[in-house]
Order: sequence, then structure tokens, then C-alpha cells
Amino acid sequence: MSGEQDRGELVLVSRGNPLDPTAHSGIPSGIYREAMAIGFAVRPLQARLPERVQALVTNPIALAQLRPARGESLRSALHRARAATADSAEMALLRSLWISRRIRSGTREPCAVIQHGTEDRLWTHAPLVTYEDSTLAQALRSYAYPELVRLTPRARAAWQRRALAAYRRARRCCTTTHWVAESIVSDYGIERSRVHVVGIGRNHELAPPRHRDWSSPRFLFVGADWARKGGPLLLAAFDRLHAEHPAARLDVVGDHPPIDQPGVVGHGPLGLDQPNDRAELKLLFEAATCFVLPSLHEPSAIAHTEALAAGLPSIGTSSGGNATIIADSGILIAPGDAEALVAAMRELCQQGRAASLGGRALERAPLFTWRAVTERLLRAAGVSVPDGAHAQFL
Repeated sequence: MSGEQDRGELVLVSRGNPLDPTAHSGIPSGIYREAMAIGFAVRPLQARLPERVQALVTNPIALAQLRPARGESLRSALHRARAATADSAEMALLRSLWISRRIRSGTREPCAVIQHGTEDRLWTHAPLVTYEDSTLAQALRSYAYPELVRLTPRARAAWQRRALAAYRRARRCCTTTHWVAESIVSDYGIERSRVHVVGIGRNHELAPPRHRDWSSPRFLFVGADWARKGGPLLLAAFDRLHAEHPAARLDVVGDHPPIDQPGVVGHGPLGLDQPNDRAELKLLFEAATCFVLPSLHEPSAIAHTEALAAGLPSIGTSSGGNATIIADSGILIAPGDAEALVAAMRELCQQGRAASLGGRALERAPLFTWRAVTERLLRAAGVSVPDGAHAQFL
């Protein structure tokens, strides 16, 4: 423990491993690291059943749900039923019971429980806060996420009930953006006073270079999900922009296809857990004059918070929670609007405009660190923490 004193035990529950900096965009590991630094003994719990337990219950659950389609072989139907058990209400109940038991199995009563996501219902006497970047209701409305498309109507309804139970049980429902907070109030009927926007942190500690050449437009895209993040749209828009501004450049980071286009350089995926990749990404942020992520849907991109820290204006889309992060430090466009994207990029080729918005980005950057977010989560749980410069709610 790196804090000055033992402030109590905090339990952090997440579907991703809180000790893995690459899991769930680094969100659980960021909270874990900063809570430890503040002085809490953090007990990380991954929300999953042990493999031996899951293997033991998979077949009985699959057999209970076996519904062969017309003309489908029994073997094929059983394989499909087994695949669906991971998202079934029965498996979720077993997982919730298992996690709740593990919370209670500590040597002392936790001072608080932070639940990242609301896929599971937890039973604990400790103060509980939930934390998420999208509600299930929003995700179902907004984008065809593969993991949600495969859910049966029964599984979706069961998840909705678990989410509602989690919100009702929580001392506070914490969110990354105002967009999510509004859904918890309007879609789930939770009192507005119990819903708090705490923001989201960044995974790269960036700073603007001593001198940035605003006169040479250089755009940066960072996104793992190429299609959802608007990669194809961006390439088409930049092709038009490059005809007007031949000196403009676009750097693309992520799981992109091979790119052979004037002014565009593809860097492939750069891993959070690879020091050389982190160093390369840092250089790209320092060289850029604008960050652009024209996502079809974006709950709350951590990359936008990193653009803030680098002193970069951002171009993002209005589908999701980007407005909370970007605010007046960039431009929001409608998802899929090619004309608006070209116009925004054209505007930020103007060095005075780009530099002005970059200055506003730097002013917002201190709000979006994992330390600030963790302090807000702890305060929402009613736990005393040292006074932080940005510990207040957004």
C-alpha cells in the first residue's frame, strides 16, 4: 500500500480484471491504482464464476433452455444453448451470489464497494456505488453491439431487472457523463439526487509539447473498433480535406485495415501494456494539432480525455456522452455526417482556432484523471478521502 495510512478496505468489482491495465479500457485498473495510492486496502474481485463451477452448471442450464429450431439437429441446438448460457439469467444469478459471497469473505467489513457495471446484483451491507459509461437501455437503443445482439429477449429483460436492482440498492449511482446520468433517472426512475457524474480518467499521462506547430494541420485518430469509431468515414473525409490542404496529415492508431492514402499513416494497435507503444502514442499526441474520433456511437472515449491533457482540440460525435468531456474544447458533429466532419476538420486547420480550443482543452484536463474520479467515487460512497483539487462532482 502506497498511502500514508490504512483508510480501510475497499472492494472493487468489475467484469474485467482490475489488475489488468488492458481490461475494460483500463477503467478498473485506474480506479484500483489510485485507491491504493490514496491509502485504501483494495480487494479486487473479477465478476466471474470459477471455471470449474461454470463448467459444472453449463449443461443443466443449457438443457433447461433447449429449444431446437425447425429442421435443426439436436447437436446444433445443444451447442447453441450452451453458448447462450453465459448470458442467461440463471448464470447471472449464480455469478451474483458468488461475488456477493466473496465480498463477505474478507477479514473485515469493507468501508465501501465500487461496482463497475450493473450486469450483476450484489448483496452487501457495505456502502455500494455503481459506476458505468452507459446503461443497458441506452446501449440497446444506440448501437448494435454484438454482445447485446446475441442476447435473447428473456436475457435482456433479466439484465434490465438486475440493473434496476443495482441502482436501487446503491447509495449513489455514478456515471462517466451526464448522458448516462439522465438515462438512470429517466429510464430507470432513480431519484436525480442519487445520481452523480464523476467523469472518466485517462490511461496516458500526457502534456503538450513546449512548442506545437499549429500551422501544419496534423490529425490523430485512436480507436480499437474501426467501424464503430468511424474510421471509414474519417478516411473519406480526410481525402477531401487533403485536396484542399495538401500539407495536412492524418495518423491512425488502432485495429485498422491496410491504408494506402495520401497524407495518411497507419500505426496499427498500440498496447497500453507495451512501453514502446506507449512512448510512440505519446509522440503522436505531441505532434498532432487535432484529435478526431467520428464514432457512430461513443459512450465516453478515454482518448478524448487524453487529447485534453495533450492540449488538443477534439472532433467527436453527439451520439453518447462526448459533450461532458469535450465541452467547449472541440466540435461535436452528428454521427455519420460526412459534410459536418469535413467542415470541422477544415475549421481546425486554422491555426488560431485550433490553438484557442487547445488552450480550453488544457483547462479541462485536470477534471479527467483517475485520481479525481476515484476521489469522487469514494465521496459518493460516503467515505472520507483527503481533499483533492478536483474531488468535487462535475
